[in-house]
Amino acid sequence: MKTVISYLLTAIIAILFIILVILLVINNTILNAHFVFEKLKENDYYSLIEVNIKSGFENYMKQSGLDEDVFKDIYTKQKIKEDVNMIINDIYGIEEKSIDTTIIQKNLENNIDAYLETNNMKLNEEEKHNMQDLIEKIVNVYDSEISHPVYSDLAKKIIPMAKDMVVVIIPIIIGIIFFFVIILFVVNINQKLNTIKYIAVSALIASIFLIICITLTNIRINIDNIVVLNSNFSLVIVNTLKSIMSKFIYIGMIASITSIIIIFLYNMIALRKEE
Repeated sequence: MKTVISYLLTAIIAILFIILVILLVINNTILNAHFVFEKLKENDYYSLIEVNIKSGFENYMKQSGLDEDVFKDIYTKQKIKEDVNMIINDIYGIEEKSIDTTIIQKNLENNIDAYLETNNMKLNEEEKHNMQDLIEKIVNVYDSEISHPVYSDLAKKIIPMAKDMVVVIIPIIIGIIFFFVIILFVVNINQKLNTIKYIAVSALIASIFLIICITLTNIRINIDNIVVLNSNFSLVIVNTLKSIMSKFIYIGMIASITSIIIIFLYNMIALRKEE
């Protein structure tokens, strides 16, 4: 009877270990702004965003009939970096700020004025209206490429709530694990080393489960083909997912090796006692 109860508790603890590892990894990756900043830097996301912004300008540049130089130097790469980081900070509740496009609008207006003056061009009221409309569209391209408002607004609602939930759930899971470990210890009060063995078995089951799940995911889903928003953003998402999955594999491997060693040592000690 003790053995049946012990193995039942082992299975429950293994499930709790799996949940705990998943929550810890999520808390230290997706829900961690520092991790996101690292991934953006590793994938040179700021340069990729700049490419998207320039691409978004192209149609308006052609329609305007203005020289390409008019649209140059209206923003800097440093501003792109600061604005992207500002959006991330806002999403994660670190600092609530919105993008200031005033400087971009002002620089573009100055470039247009300089271009018109150099070419002795004067605009009528309709042309002035069209030019102002162009400026607004260019500014909107910059703003939308940086913030992706639909997705950032959704993330701003979900991520802080998820962080709060995970921070509460993790200690609860740890507490429940300790509770079942104590029960396991009580059940095996006459053979205290058995408790260590069963905990090691739980960890081994959990780690093997995680390794198998991640391996099957890699086999069945071609992560490289995932597309979110655009190709540049997708590249960051794909590399981030690969990083998270590699963390699961790493934790699974370490836990498996450690558990096997503990089980092996337990068996060695048990054999010596029998002798």
